[in-house]
Amino acid sequence: MRILLTLCLAAVAYFAPAVLAATGKELLNDAIEREKQLRAQDLARASKTQLRASVIELYSGAIASGQLERRDRNNALVRRARLYADDKNCALAIRDLSDAIDSSYRSSLAYALRAFCYREVGSLEPARKDLDSSIALNPKDPILFRERATILIAQKKYEDAEKDISASMKALRPAVSADLYVMRGDVAFAQEKYERAIANYVQAIHVTKENVKKLKLSGPVVYLAPIYEKLASTYQALSRANAQGK
Repeated sequence: MRILLTLCLAAVAYFAPAVLAATGKELLNDAIEREKQLRAQDLARASKTQLRASVIELYSGAIASGQLERRDRNNALVRRARLYADDKNCALAIRDLSDAIDSSYRSSLAYALRAFCYREVGSLEPARKDLDSSIALNPKDPILFRERATILIAQKKYEDAEKDISASMKALRPAVSADLYVMRGDVAFAQEKYERAIANYVQAIHVTKENVKKLKLSGPVVYLAPIYEKLASTYQALSRANAQGK
């Protein structure tokens, strides 16, 4: 009898680790660690896709366990949404982000990520509203203003777009971005404010030349040619407008 009992205890000790399911918290922690590996490693596309799928599965298991506290559950939802977005699966990303946000999750990242996904599927107004919320939570991030400006341009709300581009420039200081000057030039061009557009394109050229020199980049023409094309087109438009007495 003692021998039988000893054998039973030994069997339990041997097989227990194999049969005990991981808790929701353990699955979440495992998923976070594997996601760090996913983002840190320079993997081949196929390997990255496979690893991303395994991480999504871990987050799904943690969420489905029903054992996570609300904060951890929302964290898992947002992290899984980011992986869905990386895989261009915006419908599932929006679902997860909406679930988290509806559960009182307030994060600039969550709103910005959902805005990105809304824009990807062509839902510009929901994207703009989410960026409104994201900026309210993080009003010093130049990227958020730039992203909202991009949406406002698509909506042809040029005056609001110009304000956001200028706000992005201000938040970016002391750094400067040639792309933002180009954007502001494009906005001015769309409004037939050609002289303002020219001034912005010229400034973009100046900034680009400075950056090429500072960073010792080769082939500056590659960076400058598109801006010069815009500048030439704007001079032509201004000439036509002047000829027509505008």
